[in-house]
This record gives sequence, C-alpha cells and structure tokens, in this order.
Amino acid sequence: MSAVRRQQLFREARAFCDSFAAHASPDEMIAKHFSAKFLPYRNDISVLEHGVPQIAPFVGRKFQGKSGVRKYFETVSQYLTYDNVSFLDSDFMVDPQTYKVAVRGKGRFTWKSTGQSWIESIHYQLSFAELEIGCLMRLVSYEVWADTGAAYLASKGLLDVSEGSDSDRTPEVIT
Repeated sequence: MSAVRRQQLFREARAFCDSFAAHASPDEMIAKHFSAKFLPYRNDISVLEHGVPQIAPFVGRKFQGKSGVRKYFETVSQYLTYDNVSFLDSDFMVDPQTYKVAVRGKGRFTWKSTGQSWIESIHYQLSFAELEIGCLMRLVSYEVWADTGAAYLASKGLLDVSEGSDSDRTPEVIT
C-alpha cells in the first residue's frame, strides 16, 4: 500500500507543479488540485508563503479556504511573472506516512513594476489527504519557501543583477 500511495502522491504533486509551471489559472489550480471537501482534521485548504509580511502582500500570510487560495494566486500574479519554472523528478521527496511531498524547483521570476528578474530555487511542502480510502489525493496545504530577499530588492528596484541573483551559483566561502 505504501508504494502505491507513494506513487499516487508523486503523481498528484507532479501534476500540481506542472500546472503552476504552465500558468494555470487560480480557478483551474483549485479545481484540479485542492480538496473542495471539508476535512474534519483540517481547518480548510490553505497556502502559506513563508517570510516577513512586509516583503510582499503574498508573503507571511496564511490564505485559507477556496477564496483565500484564489486570492493568493491572484496576488502573486498581480506582482510577479515567472517563466522557465521546472521541477526534476529527482527533486520530489514523498512521505506516504504523513501524506506530504517536499519538492524543489527552479525558475525565473520578475517583479512587474520594476521589471527586475532573478533566478531562484523554490521549495514547496505539499500536504495531501485522501478524499475517500484508496481514492483521489487532493492538496489541503501548500507551503512555499522562496527567495524573498531577491523579491524584496526587485520590488524596490534594488536588485543588483550585475552581481548575479542566481541562487544556484556557487556561494562565497567564508572561513
């Protein structure tokens, strides 16, 4: 059962990430991937992008329920565009015991008002629930960890792209 559940969780997580990368609409994301059914052990579906709320209107706030999740995706698209977002199969870590998937992706993000772009690694924790025993898995919680520092600098027009903002570049070694 664990191997089947692992495959099922991987498929659902991969489908969600592919929909995000393909710029699916908020309503399409919700309909295809989030649970519409109230789950007694969860408050409701939710999205949380970790960070300090002063960085951006979509950071550091929990968006809850169908309207909250829609608002999150709409708010992100109001401030950011993105392209070349990709997720390698090897970057998905599936835990069938807890119904959670951690995934790392990479993409190019642009702050709309300043036009400043950066390449970053994004990290998700996706929590799923079975709608019925052995049935479809659906997202109940979507958590995001991203380069909020680059987003903040880009929002202020202060991102120094000459220094390179690619989070996959070799970091400076300090001894």
